Amino acid sequence: MRRGSDALGGEIRDGAQTLMTALCVIGIDALDPDLLQVWRHDLPTFDRLMTEGRWARLQSTFPPDSIPAWTTIYTGLDPSEHGGLEYVNYLDVKQGLRQLDNSRLRGRTFWDRASAAGLKVLVLNPFMAYPAWPVNGAMISGPVFVDGTISVEPNDLQLPDQIPELGGMVDLPTRRTRESFYERCARVTEEQGVFFRTMLANQEWDLAYVLFLTLDRVKHFYWRFEDRDDPCFERWESRSHPIRDFYRLLDRILGGILAELPSGVSYLVLSDHGHKRRCTRLFYVNELLRRADLLSAPTGLLSLLAPNVLLERAKNLALDLAFAIRGEDLLTAVAQFVPNRKALKRGDHVIGLSGTVARTSSFAGVNPFGGIVINDHEAARRSLDREAVLNRVIALMQNAIDPSTARPVVRWIKRREEAVPKGARQAAYPDLLFELEPDYGVSWAIYRPLFGPNVTHRKISGGHTREGVIILGGSGRETELSRPAVGDVHSLVLDLLGV
Repeated sequence: MRRGSDALGGEIRDGAQTLMTALCVIGIDALDPDLLQVWRHDLPTFDRLMTEGRWARLQSTFPPDSIPAWTTIYTGLDPSEHGGLEYVNYLDVKQGLRQLDNSRLRGRTFWDRASAAGLKVLVLNPFMAYPAWPVNGAMISGPVFVDGTISVEPNDLQLPDQIPELGGMVDLPTRRTRESFYERCARVTEEQGVFFRTMLANQEWDLAYVLFLTLDRVKHFYWRFEDRDDPCFERWESRSHPIRDFYRLLDRILGGILAELPSGVSYLVLSDHGHKRRCTRLFYVNELLRRADLLSAPTGLLSLLAPNVLLERAKNLALDLAFAIRGEDLLTAVAQFVPNRKALKRGDHVIGLSGTVARTSSFAGVNPFGGIVINDHEAARRSLDREAVLNRVIALMQNAIDPSTARPVVRWIKRREEAVPKGARQAAYPDLLFELEPDYGVSWAIYRPLFGPNVTHRKISGGHTREGVIILGGSGRETELSRPAVGDVHSLVLDLLGV
């Protein structure tokens, strides 16, 4: 059986190109360059790779979410081209992505390109690439936020007796399940590493790829137990450093994988984005637009008894009360039974869409990254010039100052055409895009002060940042990395393979 080591320097069967070297690509969702630097002395494998190889900060997509970023890594297409801008709402993943559209990926990924060039591929746990599809080799995928079992191509692929859990996790840790959820994340990660090593040893491959998704989950849910500066920091008696310990686990797993690679194989370790403390304050952008008469919602004395207004105020009160009494677990459990809760979160029940000129988009979730949608029809009905509306909203955002700090909260705000590349799906982005200061996130609620604490921070205390990491090693370590972005990975992989 020809393995990766036997393929070095071999001719591609259907072409004249020569395979430069076999390549092993290891994706680690949310691996952060700053944390690697801080904990480097405690991570012998990463320390060696960063010393002997070549590494750089990897610029993520806008927004830096897993769906747009991994889709871009796999295909080389910007989100303005592939249109995959969905984000994962970890407070409501079971009501999130019910249908996966793998047509954005199928036939376009770097492993599809390698397959088409005659190379053997081994692909394990690719995010969103579910169900698996035929390749020249083996592809094993797990369901992501949808029901389903592990998908294998080809169907008769010989697998070990024990197959680990693959795909996404749809449950949410509570105070009661905090320990068991963490242990499950660690166990699944360990089992995936063993499974990948077994497949590497037993399958024929020129390109091997695996993705570990669990670090992202751990950071989202356990950041505040690691970060002593987090305003919601809580001491976890049995685990004083849950995030650092998970880095150590991944360091050990990575070391085991690399130790068994054949001599001369190139390897690439990368993440889709970074990950640090999630926003601790909220900016109620829709309320800002409502006060500027750009967003339509009931006002005046008669509105005080309107059912939709009472519902919005009750929602706000419930969130504030849960945060004050540390009752987030109970509120989250109750919220699962609330009908149309996604619409309730966006404020659809109280915001008059037909009378609204500008409204906050929910495309990036409660994060510093956001957008504003302009209703051209309503603007025209009011005889408002579109450019004038855009300029007014930009000015409102730029002048938004949090009174608790007396500082502006908007880092930048731009028209869509200025912020993202021009592509076939550029219109999938909101009309205006912006980034807030890191401590702030977007909320869609109205009848609020403009700023307040992030009332869900105890449930999700870690959040994405725009800098991931990329590390090149083995025979590929001489490759130059000049301000790389996730959109460059697709070509880099194919270049290292000689495709």
